[in-house]
Amino acid sequence: MLPRFNVSSSVQHRLSTNFARQARISGHNHSSKRGVATVAVSRAPAVVASCRLVLRPTGNGSFEHIGDEVPQPQPIILKEGVFEVGRASPADIQIPIPTVSSRHALLRVEDNKVCITDLNSTNGTVVNGQELGPLDNIEVEVGAEVIFGDHFLAKYQLDEVHDGIAEQQAQQQQQPELSDQASVHKPAHINNTVDCS
Repeated sequence: MLPRFNVSSSVQHRLSTNFARQARISGHNHSSKRGVATVAVSRAPAVVASCRLVLRPTGNGSFEHIGDEVPQPQPIILKEGVFEVGRASPADIQIPIPTVSSRHALLRVEDNKVCITDLNSTNGTVVNGQELGPLDNIEVEVGAEVIFGDHFLAKYQLDEVHDGIAEQQAQQQQQPELSDQASVHKPAHINNTVDCS
């Protein structure tokens, strides 16, 4: 049995104060009631591998049928929302090719589900070989082929890629990612629901 020592209350106070000071300096959280130092453990956030949908150009890039050289199409990274595809502004997704209508199609993206509506475009919208009628709405599966009026220059395949790969492809192609705040210009009679039935 160990001998007991009497320690005055002022010494006890000094010891607990020094202990608390040392705990603060070393980053510990001191509990004066229990006289023990507890260490707050921070956990690193879990890394979640998520996927994105990308329209990857698959046309041969020929512009002979147009006559003038045009920019080659770039991959289009899709985010959730409703976006208008067209040749120029104010379209949210711009494909600057003369055979793409100024208001060509509407894309609805939600929970890895993509629906396309043709907006009565001049050269039509084709999904897996099926031409959409004006204002026809169709769900597009991953791996599907989509043509916005020009099978040489505006032909795409819907792919699913990991976030890092999608961002890397966008940077390599110098294509800015589609903004969450993109303005949407759509006819009033087309609703925002994603149900393609």
